[in-house]
Amino acid sequence: DRVERIPDETKAEVVRVVAQQFKWNIHYPGSDKTFGRTDADLMDDEMLNFIGLDQTDPAASDDILPTQGHLHLPVGKPALIYLTSRDVVHSFSIPVMRVKQDAIPGMRVPVWLTPTQTGSWEIACAQLCGNSHYEMKGYIHVHTAAGYESYMEALSLVNRIDDYELTFETENTMNQVVQALKSGDAPTAAALASEARLQAEQAFQEKDEFEEEEWEEWEDEF
Repeated sequence: DRVERIPDETKAEVVRVVAQQFKWNIHYPGSDKTFGRTDADLMDDEMLNFIGLDQTDPAASDDILPTQGHLHLPVGKPALIYLTSRDVVHSFSIPVMRVKQDAIPGMRVPVWLTPTQTGSWEIACAQLCGNSHYEMKGYIHVHTAAGYESYMEALSLVNRIDDYELTFETENTMNQVVQALKSGDAPTAAALASEARLQAEQAFQEKDEFEEEEWEEWEDEF
C-alpha cells in the first residue's frame, strides 16, 4: 500500500531517470516544472544528448541535466522518480534507503522516497544488464533545502552557458559540494553551493557581455 501511495507531484521533487548500458541519466524539468520533449531518434552520445532531449521544444529550455549518474535531492522532501530505459531492463537500487525498482524500456515506472538525512550514497543496478554491469553505479546526493536550491540554480546556469572556459571555476566548486556531502559536512556543502551559484551568475553575465560585444563588432563590419 505504501509503495502505491505516490506523493502529489505539486508537493514533490519530480525527476526522470533514464537508464542505459551502463549509466544513469538524470533529467530535471527546471523552473517551469515541465519536462521537455524527448525522442529516441534524437539520442546522440557523442553530442552528450543521452536522453534525446528536443532542444527546439520551449519546455526544454530550462531543463537540467547533471553529470551522468549524479542524482541531487533536498532532504525532508518527497522525491518522485520516473524510471525508464533506453535499451535493456535495469533495476534502480539505493541499498541504504531500501529502494529498488525496475527501469523498463517503453514504460514510465514511478518510485518514490523521502530522504531523511544529508549525505551521499551509491546508486546500483540490481539487474544483470550486460557485460559491463559492474560499472553501472551512480550517486544520490542529499542536500539541505538551501544547499539544494543553490546547487540546482548553479547547475542550470552551467547548462545554459555551455562553455567550460567560463564555467570551470563554478564546476570546480560544485565538485567540492559533492565531496563535502560525501564526507558528511552538509553546512560546508551548502555554503559552497551558494558560492557556486554566485560564480555561475557571474559567468552568465560575462557570456552576455561577450555576446553583446560580438554583436556590436558584427554590426560595425556591416
